[in-house]
Amino acid sequence: MGNKGLFGSLVEARRAGIIIAVFSRFIMAILCDARAHYNLNSLGLCSNYNANLHNDNKYMDSLEINKIVAGLLVVILIIIGITNFAEILYHVEQPKVAHYVIEGVDDTNMASATEEVVAAPIEEPILTLLASANIDNGEKIFKKCSSCHVAVKGGANKIGPGLWEVVNKDKGIVDGFSYSTALTGYGGKWTYDELNGFLKNPKKYIEGTKMSFAGLKKSNDRANVILYLRSLSDSPAPLE
Repeated sequence: MGNKGLFGSLVEARRAGIIIAVFSRFIMAILCDARAHYNLNSLGLCSNYNANLHNDNKYMDSLEINKIVAGLLVVILIIIGITNFAEILYHVEQPKVAHYVIEGVDDTNMASATEEVVAAPIEEPILTLLASANIDNGEKIFKKCSSCHVAVKGGANKIGPGLWEVVNKDKGIVDGFSYSTALTGYGGKWTYDELNGFLKNPKKYIEGTKMSFAGLKKSNDRANVILYLRSLSDSPAPLE
């Protein structure tokens, strides 16, 4: 934050000069009209003010008129001066940043970290959710998937592969189905954790997958569906 004094800017210097010049001009007028009392005429300072003064006794003495006018002007100048005096003597620049900057602290990183904490709430592990999941609710939710997947043993593939015994099965091995390169290259088994992550957001979990399903955002819904998928087997996988 920068501070500037009386000569801090050209505009302020000119403003101060105008006020001083006007004030001095009228003070000189009063003094020159008072020459009879103070004998200032001999100094030659009042020649411009003496030509036409006191010529007619019918009019009010010019000294009194000048006193009244000067008094009004002084009042006006005082009002103007009070308004601008502090700014002329001490000018404060507005800060470019409306807060104090702490060295070594990056506001951008702090904001990003805060957003990440808010945007990524901690979810319970899928095995914990499966302990209280409901197969019947999972079957109802699975109806959203039934147009693309079959859930019976030996069922034919549709838009998506059959899901019989999908839990703990290797990815991309259902006979007769053409998987995306992204999924076959991903590898691994369909564990509970893998199913949970994939069902939450398929395209984000495995980029390039053919699956167009938007995902199940609620963790309880995913747990119910996974528990239902676990039941699609002659020997369901253990919950571990």
